[in-house]
Formats: sequence, structure tokens, C-alpha cells
Amino acid sequence: MTPPVAGRVALEPVGQLGGGATAAEHPCAPVVDDRLTALKIDRAKIGGIGYMPRVSANRRRSMVLGIDAWVGLSSCRGSLVVKMRPNCTVQEVHTTGACTLDGLARP
Repeated sequence: MTPPVAGRVALEPVGQLGGGATAAEHPCAPVVDDRLTALKIDRAKIGGIGYMPRVSANRRRSMVLGIDAWVGLSSCRGSLVVKMRPNCTVQEVHTTGACTLDGLARP
């Protein structure tokens, strides 16, 4: 298993996250799963899911601004990103790299 980098969780096979936690144990996992279902993403084509907090750059006190779920897809070179607020409310869904999905914006 790849060790996490500061502020990031390494993308691991579905269900595996650094530190022994599973993707299903992340508080935002049900929201991400619902979004993947709505987008009709074939679970067999998911190579891994990683969660990365977005943290403020304030030197005195860091605050979690949101959480990004990075979904690796075996059907393309890139990721599907589910950008959420700290309470797991979805703000935006987009793709990166060479991944494209109908109806999704590119940042």
C-alpha cells in the first residue's frame, strides 16, 4: 500500500485507503456512491477512490474548506473528481486528464 502524502490520501484500489481505513468508511463515501450511481459509472471500471481535504493556507489556523473524492477510472487516463463541502454536500463534479463523461464540465 502506498503511504499517504501530507494532506493527501494515496489513490488505492476500491475499498482500500492508507492507514487501514476503507473507502466505504469515509464520511462522504455514501454521497460519492450516490453520485457515481447517478452518473451510471460501472463499478468494474473504477480503479480506486481517494479522498483529499482542501485546507486553507492560513498560517495561524488551518481549516478544512472541503473534500475532493478522486475516482480513478480504468476506461481513461485521468480521474472523475467529486468536489464537496466539509459536510459532504456536492459542489461540483468534473473530469481530469483524458477522461470525459457526457454532461460533465472540465475545470
